[in-house]
Amino acid sequence: MNEFMKTLLSLSVSGTLLLLLILGLKQLYKEKFYRRWQYYVWIIVALRFLLPFTPNTSIVGELFEKVGTTTITDEIPESSNAHVSINEDNGGIEPIQTKRDITAASAMRKPFNVYVYLFFVWSALSLVLFVRKITIYQGFIQYIKVGNTEVSDIKILNLLSECEEKLNIKTRVELSCNPLIDSPMLVGFFHPRIVLPAHRLEDKELSYIFVHELIHYKQKDMFYKWLIQIVVCIHWFNPFVYLLEKEVNRFCELSCDEKVISVLDDKARREYGDTLIAFFKTNNSYKNSLASVTLTEGAEQLKERLGAIMNFKKKTKLIVTVSFMTAVLLSIGGFAIGAYAAQPIMGENRADSFKHTVIQENGVFYILCNGADESDKPSGGTTDGSIKFVLVRKESYTSISGFNSLETLVEDVKSQCDFMQERGTITEEEKDLVIETAAAITSMPQNNDMGADKGMYSVLTYKTTIDEAPEDIQSWIKECESAASDVFVKEYDGRYWIYTNVNGTDNDYSFKLSSESAGTCVIEIIPIESESGNGYVLLSAPAKYNYLSVKSGEYTTVISK
Repeated sequence: MNEFMKTLLSLSVSGTLLLLLILGLKQLYKEKFYRRWQYYVWIIVALRFLLPFTPNTSIVGELFEKVGTTTITDEIPESSNAHVSINEDNGGIEPIQTKRDITAASAMRKPFNVYVYLFFVWSALSLVLFVRKITIYQGFIQYIKVGNTEVSDIKILNLLSECEEKLNIKTRVELSCNPLIDSPMLVGFFHPRIVLPAHRLEDKELSYIFVHELIHYKQKDMFYKWLIQIVVCIHWFNPFVYLLEKEVNRFCELSCDEKVISVLDDKARREYGDTLIAFFKTNNSYKNSLASVTLTEGAEQLKERLGAIMNFKKKTKLIVTVSFMTAVLLSIGGFAIGAYAAQPIMGENRADSFKHTVIQENGVFYILCNGADESDKPSGGTTDGSIKFVLVRKESYTSISGFNSLETLVEDVKSQCDFMQERGTITEEEKDLVIETAAAITSMPQNNDMGADKGMYSVLTYKTTIDEAPEDIQSWIKECESAASDVFVKEYDGRYWIYTNVNGTDNDYSFKLSSESAGTCVIEIIPIESESGNGYVLLSAPAKYNYLSVKSGEYTTVISK
């Protein structure tokens, strides 16, 4: 739910930014561009509010990625009482210096309390608002049906047919009159009907009324208005969507007027304006802009419409071109603003998205996933000797720590990861990576006599001395030492044993481990200058891989089953 709410809020921010951008440019295009352009440009904003399409890197997407970055530091479970010391050559393990340290309790409760609460509040009010609008629409339609009387005058019907033919409208538009209304209107989505007030109208007035309402139908203005209503219902908490609604309703009539008068001379335009004035009303017994498209609205809008009619001038080709390019640039801008979108992990891209690398440093196991590399890894330090995992993503990471019992490590890690997944802190795939890593640690042979410089050294490997290895491995190492410098791998007792003598005299070592699939493992041995190093490397990994590649310097050994 937290991902959904973050996406919703990011869409609201994106739509608002684009809306403010268009309003900020209004003084530049207000009198220069067609009203029709100023009407349809708001579709770009509506789509920005609704669709979570976004480039890989975007302004709002980056903002919400940073807001969502959380580092979790968990307390040690009470049941973990079998202590396992994990020591390194530096004599201890320092804690990770996190970007943001918070307690496990507050970090995990926050997504649950806040995001779940917000989701139910948002969904409840959105549903109530949408049902209310539908109810009002149906109530108005029923109100109109009560007073409707079909128009049977052949002369009027022929005039309507002529207007339909002139506008190339093939759909049959019904015509009726109704004493309950004061102004002509168009109702119906798929079965349009023009409803006239119940008083006598001149042919010229009827002609203007028919053309006006038919243009509304041809432009699909009812659908456009309901698209905006969906935006309002979804983003009811954002005051700017009501400004969007107001602008669309306003330019709906201005755009329609402009279309009507574009083929009229000055005299006809004045007659059309007189028709609007004739139907102006201050008292409307039942009006709802969602259910119909009326000929006239309020006094303020009527004044603006009359001014636009009398000052209408056809635009030059240059202005038309500039307006088209402006619309294109605004569309690109809306896309560039972007939104937050959780990365989908589905289908054939799933394996590629969760290729991962494990790096051990100072007793901490960094799991680089989702395209993260070492530059995304937080700085290291020392810990109190407990086992710690850090899931490293692009621009964010999550620390999972406080495990002191090796015997119950997998169970404790799974319990904590299940809790974090339910709260949306980590994904299911990330949870599986941590559990797999913990399982690999517990599968490694342990030696109770290991000293400070002989501790566990990686997720799938460990560091030891030759005399602590099995006797068969000690004999094998002697054979390797007598051979040329190389990387050697031997399968023994269900494990791969890895030895190399090319690490450099007195060097210690670290390594990176990559796993692209369940049966593939790539290990890169990295020399580290150290006074306590002895120049050789001995590692051990479970022999569960069908393909194992070990690299040290210019030497690489591959085992393939």
